[in-house]
Amino acid sequence: MAACQAYYKLYFSSKVKFIDAQLEHITTPSGAQEFWQAIGQLGQYSLPPRKNENRVQTPQGLIEHLTKLISKIHFNPNIIAQQAFDDGFSFEHKQTTSSQGFLTELQN
Repeated sequence: MAACQAYYKLYFSSKVKFIDAQLEHITTPSGAQEFWQAIGQLGQYSLPPRKNENRVQTPQGLIEHLTKLISKIHFNPNIIAQQAFDDGFSFEHKQTTSSQGFLTELQN
């Protein structure tokens, strides 16, 4: 999903202004205000009340374990997207031989 996002950012960057945002951040008061300003709005933002919120506290040990595990995975979606873009990959058109090979590498 992250590689697709990075690809579309490359593909449409000359036509669309992208604003990077993380849901976990923009649902906080400071993140909502930053996002509100980034999309060109004046004044104060308004956050609706939380719905469908997980009321169970995640154990700190689990968070630390997952953080350590994820930190060992070296994944850069921007490099993958740039490689696909440079190889002529497109979600809109029939794939070239080069981009088909690239997709095969990603699947393995």
